[in-house]
Amino acid sequence: MRLSVLLALVLGNLGFTTAGSALAAGNCPGGQAYVDVHVRGTVTADREVCVDEVAQWHDLVDPPFRLRSKPGRDPQNEPNTHEALSIRELATQLAGEIGGFSVDSLTYVEIQDRNSSKVSRLRPADLKSAGANGFENSLMPAVFFQPGYGMFYIRPLRPDPQDVNVNDYLAGVENGPLHVYLHTSGEPLSPTIAVDRATAEVGQSSAFTVLFDPEATGNLEYNWNFGDGATSNKPAPQHPWTAAGTYRVYLNVARTGQLPSQSNILEITVKPKKVKPDPEPKDPKPTKGPTKGGKGDKHNPETGPDDSKGEHGDGTPSTDDDQDRGRAGSREPRPAPVLRRVPRQTPIQRTRTAKAR
Repeated sequence: MRLSVLLALVLGNLGFTTAGSALAAGNCPGGQAYVDVHVRGTVTADREVCVDEVAQWHDLVDPPFRLRSKPGRDPQNEPNTHEALSIRELATQLAGEIGGFSVDSLTYVEIQDRNSSKVSRLRPADLKSAGANGFENSLMPAVFFQPGYGMFYIRPLRPDPQDVNVNDYLAGVENGPLHVYLHTSGEPLSPTIAVDRATAEVGQSSAFTVLFDPEATGNLEYNWNFGDGATSNKPAPQHPWTAAGTYRVYLNVARTGQLPSQSNILEITVKPKKVKPDPEPKDPKPTKGPTKGGKGDKHNPETGPDDSKGEHGDGTPSTDDDQDRGRAGSREPRPAPVLRRVPRQTPIQRTRTAKAR
């Protein structure tokens, strides 16, 4: 018995069917995970790719995928899978079946997770063969199946240590689809957000803006996520911070009726509000002491003499003149007496004066 026939019998007994049967029409067995492929653009088609087709078409064996969550951080050696189907090979298989396009004619590819909250995008350069696409370890973006968990997608790391791919690791559901969109025309939105204040205090606001390369046209739908539970649908919102912490801010923007494009992620650091200390009380103004030329008031405990050493402060009693001077305080000193000039006497006058005495 040929091996292919034996394999078909074994798979049939396990409840699987092989490609070339009803699966070619895109009808996967109920209750089974699958890849739901949508071709959009110059060609429109939908195709379910089932678990056994992923196993049959796989082109990666024991791929050494790694996952990095933050720039510069050491990556983890996961996810672990024995075999995986690259997006390039998936598109090649469906292009041969559907016709009208090729993997090299795709303008971009989108992969959406089970909650429709995350979208990973691949450009034509990312779809090139292993070794020519810029990913490490000769890997390619791929889907793979994990029994009991469902269908998964992973975008490999690039050699740049700042490259992060945690948002490009997506999961389907155990018995449902992982969505892949193959676009044969058009360009994806490429939003890049910026902020005026990456470090703020509680009570302050940060203003956000977004740029597109190339410039976006048409009606756009914005969905900002500020990381603290708040959102906004404005093109350029301002957001106040109410609690200290570190918040990851990103934007999902979409053309009407299309999948959203996620921007880069900004980390905003919010510090507690600074509290100004109460001003220190000023010292009372000192009492003015005796002015120059005065002894102060003996009845004033601050400016008067020390009674313990006499009224002079040296143990000798004061006189009335001293007390008058003390009470005078800062009076000007008394003027010196004026001396009268006595006329000089002649000898005869001196003789007369002596006789008179």
